[in-house]
This record gives sequence, C-alpha cells and structure tokens, in this order.
Amino acid sequence: MASLELTSVTVRSYALEIINEEIHTRLIPFMFSFARDEKIFDLRDIMRSSSKYMSKNERLRMK
Repeated sequence: MASLELTSVTVRSYALEIINEEIHTRLIPFMFSFARDEKIFDLRDIMRSSSKYMSKNERLRMK
C-alpha cells in the first residue's frame, strides 16, 4: 500500500512544491534586496548558508 503513495511522480511533485516555496519566499526576496542595494552576491554562498538552517535529519536525507 505504501508503495502506491511513494511513486516517483508523487515524490517529484512534492519536491517541486517545496522548491517553489523556498524560491518564492526566500531566494527571490533575497535577490531583490541585493538588486535594490546594487550589491553583488555569490549563489554558492547562499546555498551554503541555507544548509545551516536545515535540521540534522534534513541534511541526512540529502545524502
């Protein structure tokens, strides 16, 4: 039964939902603030710093 809920389409759909939310609520506002202030940023730094906010379980799931 559980296998029916964990199809690749379901997992991809959920991942896309999470990624879209992160982009719209965190990344885009961050980028707009840098653009407004005419500052330069490195996307690698953003990706590194966002991993600080992940729980230990979230980091383990990514491995």
